[in-house]
Amino acid sequence: MKIKNNTSVRNNFINIIRKLILLFFLAIASLICLAFSPIFNIADIQVKGTQHYKSSDIVNSMNFKLGDNWFSYMEFNLKDIFSFSNSKIEKQILDNRPYLKNVKVTLKGVNVMMIEVLERHPKAIIEYVATSLIIDENSVVLDSLDSANIHDLPI
Repeated sequence: MKIKNNTSVRNNFINIIRKLILLFFLAIASLICLAFSPIFNIADIQVKGTQHYKSSDIVNSMNFKLGDNWFSYMEFNLKDIFSFSNSKIEKQILDNRPYLKNVKVTLKGVNVMMIEVLERHPKAIIEYVATSLIIDENSVVLDSLDSANIHDLPI
């Protein structure tokens, strides 16, 4: 019976570790190539939950167009990558849209973008100087009106 010396066992172990590291980097490179391939080019954008804004207004508010790659517009943080959400596009949609409370942008399938909108609802009107401010239940100002355009909300 032959006993291997420690150097040959150690060399075999080092070779196995090197191969595993190489395999890991090849797998990561393959996933990156797959992510930026045309498979993930967006073919359809769906908007749910909007009442105040038109779906086309929400779609046009982002710097993303049909045919663009989903992963090319992602902020590379682990939350976005593992949940297939896109916080960068969510911020673009929320900007300058006071009626939007929350927006969730996710990938549905491999080429459909789903935008789910949660809107604020007007609850009252506050008279302020020569204008009226429409507010929601959290006192967020949604809009301003001149006194002639009062809705059916409490003042």
